[in-house]
Amino acid sequence: MTDVLEYQPIIDSMEKSFLIKGMYDSSSGVFYALSVKIRLDLQTKMELSGEYDLLVSFENIKKSINELSRMHAKTKGNTSIVCEEGNGTIDFKMKKYGELLISLQFNKGAGFDTYLKCRFESDQTIIPLLIKTLKELIS
Repeated sequence: MTDVLEYQPIIDSMEKSFLIKGMYDSSSGVFYALSVKIRLDLQTKMELSGEYDLLVSFENIKKSINELSRMHAKTKGNTSIVCEEGNGTIDFKMKKYGELLISLQFNKGAGFDTYLKCRFESDQTIIPLLIKTLKELIS
């Protein structure tokens, strides 16, 4: 059986969006597919968008939830969600005054010859929604 969550908007504005959803295959009981959808409206009047699936372990998601909770409480720190297959990472870093930097890098193609790297800036108010979404995935 596979459970699928709907996309949850973590950041969603006219200029950019960062949405995640998760899928869990209970037959394997080990890994979760974290699907990330991003959209960026570039200043050149172009829109860049993509959807990427990351295979992430339960332990990695649990660690990220704990570290995101700590970051939210202390308004400092960092954590990463790392794909088990090595084709993507999502890094979260708390900067001064509660600014949150989210860096994403996704690799596609044989030998990872194509990749997308982007960055979002927000504030700590999105952390509770991110934690809630990740908890729903592993519950």
